[in-house]
Amino acid sequence: MKKFQKQIGIQCRTLYLTLRGNTSLYSSKLNELLGAHSGNCLLVDESYFGKKGKKSVGVARQWNGRLGKVDNCQVGVFIALGRYSHINLTDFRLFLPKEWTSDKPRCRRAGIPEQFIETRSKIDLALEMVASAKAQGFNFQWVEADGFYGRDSHFRHTLSAMNLTYMVDIPKDTTLYFEDPKPFIPPRSSKKAEHRRA
Repeated sequence: MKKFQKQIGIQCRTLYLTLRGNTSLYSSKLNELLGAHSGNCLLVDESYFGKKGKKSVGVARQWNGRLGKVDNCQVGVFIALGRYSHINLTDFRLFLPKEWTSDKPRCRRAGIPEQFIETRSKIDLALEMVASAKAQGFNFQWVEADGFYGRDSHFRHTLSAMNLTYMVDIPKDTTLYFEDPKPFIPPRSSKKAEHRRA
């Protein structure tokens, strides 16, 4: 098994160095290496890049997970195809804070294409990339993410709507329903109650 894993690792590194400029061929070959076997998953995570100035695209004072505090940085959302100890990136998006998307002249000066000057959360970016990976035919058995994504019900429900299995971290006090709880608004009990609600 170790020999096999080492061989896959060498192939993945060689593939990246050879085909990093050819996205579609890179995706196809990566899928052959990591997606055509059992035990593979699509990993969702973000990374942080500390910055000193204000001109780098998307830079702002925001949470920097590497430092464990708010700092001047850029935030990127990434997805990767993983199998055993081997992981290769398949897609990424740069997160644009509202202070950027609300300042179009600043975005244009930084060279951001017009179609990308819009507010999208990290959750939105992650789901967009997962949908793209599925559309491209990447083979994976489940989607995996940490608690930032796992605690977001929209993220989980959207994965379910895509018919994708997921394994995510969630807060320990999260309420789980094994059957549809079928919530409803009870009828008003009296006119007095109606008056109080008005």
